[in-house]
Amino acid sequence: MAGGLGRRIGGYKPLQLLQGRPLLYWALKPYLALNLDILISVKDQFQKSSLINSLQNSNLNTSKINFIEDPLEISGQGPLCGIFQAMKMLPSGTLLVVSAVDQPLVNPQLLSELLSVGAFFVSLAVVCERDHTLEPFPGIYSSALMSELEDYLTNFSKRSLRGFLSYLSANKLLVTFRRWSKIDPKGQSFYNINTPEDLTNLERCFPQKNL
Repeated sequence: MAGGLGRRIGGYKPLQLLQGRPLLYWALKPYLALNLDILISVKDQFQKSSLINSLQNSNLNTSKINFIEDPLEISGQGPLCGIFQAMKMLPSGTLLVVSAVDQPLVNPQLLSELLSVGAFFVSLAVVCERDHTLEPFPGIYSSALMSELEDYLTNFSKRSLRGFLSYLSANKLLVTFRRWSKIDPKGQSFYNINTPEDLTNLERCFPQKNL
């Protein structure tokens, strides 16, 4: 997910620097480590062009990276736009492993464990539960849930990702993963960067060798 405007951080969030590299770089690393095909969700062509330029200046393998743009029919719905577009273009039952570009500390092992659970519950969503709260990202969203997402977007006025998770839970289409703490005891995978202060704090707490 890389389509946010980044108003609080003072600029397009994927290009904000952490340890001298854009957040996009850190967000992609766990997916590349697992050799997964990658779809970067952006708002429009301008954002896409900005990220292509950033990738060209990185040392990442970009052969498995593609882009999707928010569909016009549901623009302005935040992360649901990217999930909707990915579900629409992929075969039913494809497992979407989703995280946000402002999550630079996602643990690849956590993604691998979520994928294993998702492969067992192939038609459901799988998200972590932390302190009795659902963490939307990183999470698994099966493209088999396309009709449920269309129904949610059509019939509910509050179109938020957490609202969609509540909808899935009510319809017994959601699995919660609680073993994340054995993989990531400090919950670093859920850390979000939203402000310049968040970037500064992360620079202090997590030196480059730990990123």
